[in-house]
Amino acid sequence: MTTTAPVKNEELREREQLSKANKKFGRMHTWRTFIASGFPACAILCVWLFGDPPSRTEVMILVTWATTFFMIGWLEIRLKVVQNKLAMMHDELNDLSGRDPHNGRHGYSISERSDW
Repeated sequence: MTTTAPVKNEELREREQLSKANKKFGRMHTWRTFIASGFPACAILCVWLFGDPPSRTEVMILVTWATTFFMIGWLEIRLKVVQNKLAMMHDELNDLSGRDPHNGRHGYSISERSDW
């Protein structure tokens, strides 16, 4: 019985860490989504409201840059999600194969989700 108690405590601590990492990941994902979609819109509004009325060419350039920044932001968000899913798969494979037991059952997932 004494050998299972430390293992259960370790599992509980790891689940708690994973839960905290999941919450942090969700909050940071929300913030990144807000910034990625809000920044180009704010840039367009600032130029339109506080500058001289833009010409057609300036509007085209502004919309192109705003779309580019928007797409780069979304690409970064999607890449981070894929990176987290790969870390989860890596943990699953390590758990099934029994390799890398010193890292914990959710070690890579915790480290990826905590890294923002």
